[in-house]
Amino acid sequence: MTAQQQFDAASTAVEDGNCTEAVARFETIEKLPAARREGFLKSAIAVRKGRCLARLGRGDEAEGLLRAGLPALTKAGESFNAEVREVHLTLAQLSRSRLDYDAAMVEAKAALALSQGTARLSPLILLTSLARFDTGGDAVDYAKEAFALAKAGGGDKTALALIQTEHGLALLNQGQAAAAYPILKEALANQGGLTMQVSLAQVATRGDLALAASLLGKREEAGKYLAYTGAGRIADAPFRRAVSMDAPPCGETTGLTPQDLAIVEFGIREDGSVVDPQPIYATGGRAGALAFAKAVAAWSWAPDQIKDIPVFYRAATRIEMRCTTGANGNESVFTPLDEVTAAWIDGKGVAGVNPDLPDAQQLPLWQAALLKASADGDQAGEFAASWWLGRSQLVEPKERQAHLVRAVALADALSAPTAVKGRLALEVPEKPDMRPAARRQQFRALLADPRYAGDPLIASTLRLQIAASGYGLRQPEDVTALLDAVIQEPALPAQHSLKIAALLRRANLAAKAGDLATAQAQFQQTGLTEQQCALIGVKPALRKTNVSSNDYPMLAQQMGFEGWVNLEFDVAADGRTVQPRALFAYPPLTFSDAAVDAAKGFRFEASYRPSGGTACAANRQAMAFARP
Repeated sequence: MTAQQQFDAASTAVEDGNCTEAVARFETIEKLPAARREGFLKSAIAVRKGRCLARLGRGDEAEGLLRAGLPALTKAGESFNAEVREVHLTLAQLSRSRLDYDAAMVEAKAALALSQGTARLSPLILLTSLARFDTGGDAVDYAKEAFALAKAGGGDKTALALIQTEHGLALLNQGQAAAAYPILKEALANQGGLTMQVSLAQVATRGDLALAASLLGKREEAGKYLAYTGAGRIADAPFRRAVSMDAPPCGETTGLTPQDLAIVEFGIREDGSVVDPQPIYATGGRAGALAFAKAVAAWSWAPDQIKDIPVFYRAATRIEMRCTTGANGNESVFTPLDEVTAAWIDGKGVAGVNPDLPDAQQLPLWQAALLKASADGDQAGEFAASWWLGRSQLVEPKERQAHLVRAVALADALSAPTAVKGRLALEVPEKPDMRPAARRQQFRALLADPRYAGDPLIASTLRLQIAASGYGLRQPEDVTALLDAVIQEPALPAQHSLKIAALLRRANLAAKAGDLATAQAQFQQTGLTEQQCALIGVKPALRKTNVSSNDYPMLAQQMGFEGWVNLEFDVAADGRTVQPRALFAYPPLTFSDAAVDAAKGFRFEASYRPSGGTACAANRQAMAFARP
């Protein structure tokens, strides 16, 4: 074939949707001298190959080629308007997928300006979805124009249903649930109604109707539509077991308030990372809606968890969300030793992996880094990879144990500081699945080791771990001596985080014994306000839940729904919960109210606070709703 024939064949493959073939043909042409020179041919190849790369999920490569080739095609005149329009639409979709709605709006409007007649439908529908969280009614206007065009053009019912669904969502986000409800019902009718055969588009519309019915207080109708999505009927509710699941913070950075609510739709890849998270409904405007979706983009599941979720549900699921009033991943007693370990690894010049990637996407990179470091004889790189993999909940327990044991041997070979070796010793259990009481005995044995007893940081961390109580684990008899040893450790600064943790626990013990003067003196030594203390202090142990089968919502029982709620609440000094909220919930708007009511009965161990205020802010507790 001549170069022209190759180009024509590749272009035909693009239009036919045979993108793998098209990309291969374009890459063959790119090796020719004529294609390597700057000019129209190079630009034409760039945009057509870019469109196909976007369809193949290679968005970053696609965007670079599309933006490189677009100026030449734009200058080529009206005969290329249709292709320029497609480039703008593709760029809009790519921007939307990375949650850059501002850039997506610019590209979608550029595509609309080049469109006539029914060709305006695609950019109008896209603009409706992008503008649904904005005030001013633009989203509704886009939807109305699209519907009129589709109706006039004899549009089929599938196309009409898509437009009506977007119209309904725009109205929902404008606070007009009553107006949205009949439009969404028409969309459902155009999709064939509530049948047992279903597509992802039908699931989306039924989910939208369930949302609208819930907002209108139509609980039974909401349950009916939700049942026909299949949500709430997955055995063991596996979505709740995400390895990392953080919420956006409330406050100035996001503009969100604790009362704001969002429904976010997303898919899950086989590696456990999230694909294409998009906000469906939000009360905090566009910025707030995108903050929720960006938080979801960072979530990760273990691959062995994902294989238990049917592919259909992994393709698109929805979750109810609220912002957090506390920090995600509060500082723990291990934090000082973790910082020492990280600094030692950095000092070895280990490149590592981009920490901004979701854990599920970091996992294969760390696994590859381990293999490479091992092959190259790079012990520092091997240690860094083994350390990350040994602590990752994405890795199976036995494999984690093997990585940690490997890290211990490497630390010895590298003559790591005692603090690093101590951190490893704290992490590696003597046996898998050790009970808390057995772990406490292991920590006592480590504290008896002269190497660790002589290191202030390790010894203080061990003492705090031994002194800790928890659900089913009472404080040891020597708890006072353990805490006092941390408080009096001369090698640690007075305001060291470990000393503050020990002082807070010591104040609790004094208050429990009725010695309020000592409790107040030790609290004052921390130098913290009650709110600071509540955020960084040791979390009180859960003593009672008071949960029973009566807390299961009646409608959910009748419909056979199962699900889960991750709650967030403050804990008062007397152990009561304060202002419980549903941080995450699945299925949306089904179990939240019941979980919040149940959380009011939780009781935690008492903590000393001078004014009797908050003991622990933004505490988390998961609650699963499962039928026998």
